Amino acid sequence: MNELYNNDSSKPNTPAISVIMPVYNGESFLGESIESILNQTYTDFELILIDDGSRDKSLQIMKNYSDPRIIIIQNEKNIGLVGSLNKGIKDAHGEYIARMDQDDVSHPQRFEKQIEYLERNPDVGLCGTWANITNKEGEIIDFFKPSSTSDLIKWDLHFFCAIAHPSVIVRKSFFERNGQYLNSDIHCEDYALWVRGFNNTKMSNIPLLLINLRKHDLNISKTYSEIQMNHAIKVSQTALSSTLKYEIPLNNVRIIYRQSNIFSTEEYITTTKNLRQLKHSYLENPNLSHEDKKYIKKSMSMILYNIGTLPVRRNPILSLYIIALSFTSEPIFFIKNLGNLVLTRRFLKTG
Repeated sequence: MNELYNNDSSKPNTPAISVIMPVYNGESFLGESIESILNQTYTDFELILIDDGSRDKSLQIMKNYSDPRIIIIQNEKNIGLVGSLNKGIKDAHGEYIARMDQDDVSHPQRFEKQIEYLERNPDVGLCGTWANITNKEGEIIDFFKPSSTSDLIKWDLHFFCAIAHPSVIVRKSFFERNGQYLNSDIHCEDYALWVRGFNNTKMSNIPLLLINLRKHDLNISKTYSEIQMNHAIKVSQTALSSTLKYEIPLNNVRIIYRQSNIFSTEEYITTTKNLRQLKHSYLENPNLSHEDKKYIKKSMSMILYNIGTLPVRRNPILSLYIIALSFTSEPIFFIKNLGNLVLTRRFLKTG
């Protein structure tokens, strides 16, 4: 490993935040991403750029910056995103670990807002934000606005990755409690880590659009979509089994993710039973607000409806039964949204 510092000191000062940005052939958008970090209104950070064996001009782009907060690490060979992330965290000096991807853009007040929130809420261990979704040219085409409160983030994590990985700032102690990113969770390494920590860490998403996530043909979610989906299903299985305290069959989770319509009647029935038990376990929580309970009921209504549409041709009676469960979960929501109850991307998004 060859570690380069852009200042003259042999050891960098201890910053509040260590920003970890692995880079692999990222020349197209790397400069814009780096500058969005350097232009933060909160300035007490180090930016750890990890070149993972790039074959383009990425390393030269990194070296063009003279900002003393930048640390460049060169991997001797390509070790992948998970290995680079873990290396960056190991070498980090800050109390907080911030993530950033080579093709995304952080808004200038991102760190300021997140650090302010974390210092005001010392019981919160992980803080993400809402995000704009942009195309290759940087034009906004969509939004990612996940739940903000810890209880609802935990609920959502049973079904999808409810925290945008490049938006997070995490207390370093989170990794000490929950371990590092794992290669066995590749392309879902963030989702799996959040699930490992959701029983011991309060999590939050600031409801402000503080980062632009760029979508293009080289995104992992496009190039490795099948692998990512398979790993997401396994992470969801882990989350459901952890909360319900018994092993959920993988096929039951595949039904939730609508990965096929060829399942047995028994599998459909047990899946709906699992889901209703999960819902009741949350609704029994006396500390859950009325609005949070309403959200959970709406969420369950949508999930059950979309499961119910799967066997409509093979077993219409079963289909009607499950759709009826959707109605009973939240009748008013069901009636108002009957024409729009389709599976949305938010229940499949994995980061």
